[in-house]
Amino acid sequence: MEEQFSYPGIEDLRFYSKAFSEETILDYTAGRHYEGLPEAAFHWHPGKESPRPEIITGRHAAAEVLDSFLGKVFRRPPTEDETTRYLTLFLESFDADVPFDLAMQVPIVTALSSPSFLLRSEETPLGEELYAVSSIDMASRLSYFLWSSAPDEELMSAGVAGRLVDSDELLRQTDRMLADDKAIRFFERFVVQWLRTEGLGDTFRPDADRFPEVSKSRMAAMRQEGVMVFGDIIRENRSLLRLLDDQSTFMNQELAAHYGYEELVTGPEWQKVQLRDSNRGGLLTQAAVLTVSSSPRRTSPVFRGKWVLDVLLGEPPPPPPASVPPLPAEAENSGASLRELLAAHRSQAVCAGCHDKIDPYGLALEQYDAVGRLRTDEQNTFTTLWNGETLDGATDLRRFLLEEKSNTFIRHLTKKLLSYALSRDLTFPDERSVYTILQRLENESFQARTLIHEIVLSEPFRYRKNP
Repeated sequence: MEEQFSYPGIEDLRFYSKAFSEETILDYTAGRHYEGLPEAAFHWHPGKESPRPEIITGRHAAAEVLDSFLGKVFRRPPTEDETTRYLTLFLESFDADVPFDLAMQVPIVTALSSPSFLLRSEETPLGEELYAVSSIDMASRLSYFLWSSAPDEELMSAGVAGRLVDSDELLRQTDRMLADDKAIRFFERFVVQWLRTEGLGDTFRPDADRFPEVSKSRMAAMRQEGVMVFGDIIRENRSLLRLLDDQSTFMNQELAAHYGYEELVTGPEWQKVQLRDSNRGGLLTQAAVLTVSSSPRRTSPVFRGKWVLDVLLGEPPPPPPASVPPLPAEAENSGASLRELLAAHRSQAVCAGCHDKIDPYGLALEQYDAVGRLRTDEQNTFTTLWNGETLDGATDLRRFLLEEKSNTFIRHLTKKLLSYALSRDLTFPDERSVYTILQRLENESFQARTLIHEIVLSEPFRYRKNP
């Protein structure tokens, strides 16, 4: 067999639920009777059995299967040349008396190794500097934005028919996709990247000796809270400002135990919970955020303040000078000593410029421990911002962000989401589209669905510049 075929041996290409010897496969391909060999487990179409070689065989059947399969994996109709080349691979085996299902595996494996499957590429018209993304390419853009996967049959049909160049159809498909269960992929991937919580439980873990109750399953629940909140705001078309301050959140039993709501939530299912006081509400007081912006053994007002500036507001402070030492480890045992150490740190001229802006945000969150639980003993959360305004605790900080920094927050969120949708960093020409989106958002009271719609209709999403 190795001398006859240049591609991998048939025994390496089978799709069976258990392995068979090369002798068994060769007996079957040679036509010798073998009762123990079952049908292949590979499905050409979801939910349908694999075609039996004695029922569906030959060039015509193979061409139909390949035309459908290549359209799915390439996310566009295959060209005539592509269909011919992949059909030739099939015929080289089939004409040598290899059974239909085994011969079909050769072009299937080849297609799954093709750049057309592994890479997202779009048609580039020659001679045009700025051009509209084609309808079929728009199907993939929309699908990878909202589903992190290839287009489904309805979206592909709309793309092939040329309907996705129409704004109304584009928005109709967007709303359909957001209502689908697959949209959870968008919520998950975007939120954990944006909030920088994706490493919680993996690359970042609280100290196991100091916080033994924070298990891997609990950290997974912490990460998921932000995903559930963001998804609910998008699907229910609520104001994006509720990400900063809200009177509800989502919990399962694991997270409810962490927050002290175990009497209200039981079982692994996620439930929407009305919060009973102002200690919780909004991204700032979510356990995942408070944990990843802490040190493994203690809180860090510097890390938390930097998180607020960088992640929520898009105003990251410059990196510290190389000569500045870290805070000593003994600060972990006392919130008072930590505050004093930070005050001494800010008294140095080289440090004050940045820390006067960073530390107050973090000090306002000191009532929460390093894994985001409320401390039982009262902490000093009083602090003074760089502009002279005073804050006392998370409630004051949320109020300040809503009243003074809401436009900054919405602008940064818009830029992060547009960058995610485009799968690239934004450049200066994109600022015009960001400004347009922000104007529409303000006119629509910052409704979440407006942000998604305006990104899908934006110039960077619908047009490309010829490289």
